[in-house]
This record gives sequence, structure tokens and C-alpha cells, in this order.
Amino acid sequence: AKHYDPARALDGHRALVSLGVGSMFRGNEMMAAFARSQLRRLPDKTAKAQANVARLSAALAELPGVLGPTVAANRTSAHHKVRVRLDGARAGVDLPPRALRDATITALRAEGCEVVMWQSEPLPRFPLFQEMRGFGKGFPFSASDTARLRANYAADYAVTQHLLDGSLVLFSQTCPAIAQSAETVDLYVEAFRKVWGERKRLPEIVAKPG
Repeated sequence: AKHYDPARALDGHRALVSLGVGSMFRGNEMMAAFARSQLRRLPDKTAKAQANVARLSAALAELPGVLGPTVAANRTSAHHKVRVRLDGARAGVDLPPRALRDATITALRAEGCEVVMWQSEPLPRFPLFQEMRGFGKGFPFSASDTARLRANYAADYAVTQHLLDGSLVLFSQTCPAIAQSAETVDLYVEAFRKVWGERKRLPEIVAKPG
């Protein structure tokens, strides 16, 4: 592929968007055997990831207008990735949500952080649903209320769009949160603090051509 990067084999170069219906066949006997052999290590890795992300979220919460993930007292999360929300008004940055998001992504990447979009539009906005690119003869869309979803996605998913416009994702498929050391997570905190300490200059990134 034109933009394929062997160093980021599991990640694309654009936000996740579904263009058509397809199949996702995963795994074979060898992969299953390898995965099974690793299961004994999973509880310890998950516990470390949860502790790391809890520390990351607590540190980000100290920054005005930044909110990391929160987990209810009676719930747990494996934290494959970490979605961080940005509130420009609380941060004192006069930028539209998407512009603030994109400028922050650029600045964090310049600091060496793995930052992705993952998804930038609600599912009904995807070409798969807007153009009904299915298997032919209307299937599978003829079996659902797709027409209503296509027409009303903006109104029905306004909160989803607001969340996506004003947030970014730390870590990625290639570099998931569960694989990071405590030292790496602390470096992410340091990078975010540095960027946010200069947040009033983020409009300069938006103003730069290209």
C-alpha cells in the first residue's frame, strides 16, 4: 500500500472509517497456540496497565481543560488506548474543538508521543452507511432502518460528534497502553505537561500552512 509503514504495521495514516462491507478473518492454529501460551501473563500485564493509566489520568486532570478516562468504582478497563478530552474554554485557548485537537496532536507527536485519531466521525457518517456499499440488492441495509440513520445522523449523534471533535487518543494498535512501562507513561505525562504549558501557542500551529 502507498502509505504502509512496517514500523506501524497495525496502524493506518487516517482516522478509522469503513468504506464497505467485508469480512475480518483473524487467527490460525499457530496464532491461537501462541496467544493461549501468553494468557498466564495477562492478569499481571492488565493490572500494570490499569495502574499506569490511573496515574496518567490523575496527572492529566491537574491540567486545566484536560480530562483523561474515568472508570466507575464497580467497573474495570483494560485500557487498550487512552482517549483524552480537551476543553478549550476551560484551558483558555481560543480555538474550535477540532483545531485544538489537531494542533495538540501535532505538538504531542513532535514530543515523541504515539497519538492517533482512531475515529473522527460517528458510525452512520461512514461511507459504508451513507452510500450503502453492501453486498448488492440492498443487503444488508434493506433489513434495517438505514435510511433514517443516514438522514438523521447529525441530530441523533450530536454528543458523539462533540466527543470526537474535542478529543484525541494516546497510544495505538502498534503501541498499545498495555505494552508500556511505567517510565514510558511518565514520559507521556511530561510531554503533555510541556505542550499544555505552551497551549496559548497552539494557534500558531493551526496558522502554519500545510
